[in-house]
Amino acid sequence: MTGGRKHLGLATALVACALLAAGCATTPATPHAPATRAVAATPGLSENERLGLAVALLNHGDRDQARAELGALLAASPGNAQAQRLLKEVDEDPQAALGRRNFPYTTRPGDTMASVAARFLGDPLKFYVLARYNNVATPASLVAGQVLMIPGEPRRTEEPRAPAPASSQPQAAVAHSAPPAQPVAARRLRAVALEDIDRGQINRAVRFLQQAAQLDPDNPQIKRDLARARRIAMTVQGR
Repeated sequence: MTGGRKHLGLATALVACALLAAGCATTPATPHAPATRAVAATPGLSENERLGLAVALLNHGDRDQARAELGALLAASPGNAQAQRLLKEVDEDPQAALGRRNFPYTTRPGDTMASVAARFLGDPLKFYVLARYNNVATPASLVAGQVLMIPGEPRRTEEPRAPAPASSQPQAAVAHSAPPAQPVAARRLRAVALEDIDRGQINRAVRFLQQAAQLDPDNPQIKRDLARARRIAMTVQGR
């Protein structure tokens, strides 16, 4: 009888331990979410500077920062039609916006995503949605000989157009191809590029510094950083 009680007590203890272990197993530790970099708009920009910066950021693939800049622009000027259109391009489905029917076009020397969008879609501001339509993350990376799918029906003849005089170009096209001197926007691009260098994204840093140099061509810091980034890129390529 005593032996039976001992066995019963041992069995009860084992069941209790098993239930306790099962209860602990049903409460796994909560994994920590990866930290994300907060994206804030650049302070102190005029509307034109902010729009030009947003175009430059989209052109070089920084979608999140461009969205922040466009959001800040619309908060200050809700009726800005260009900012509204660009922000829509960032988030809308490109096939829903442009249609599924398309035809191939081989880019020529001098083509940019904005010029192709102006030629075939009638609007240079559609450069970003056209890039997304073609899964091109950085529109500025477009090169001659690259094949793009153009929404719509092909034209029977496609003659190259002479560039319009600078005075007659739409404001958006001017902002995209030849932005005015914008020191604040250039400093923002430089800061993003320096972060990219620290993360080892050298080619992306070079592109941002090139854009910053276009926005502020007399800035010695940008020139020095661009030269350094190019040396690092050459070293990496030579390995």
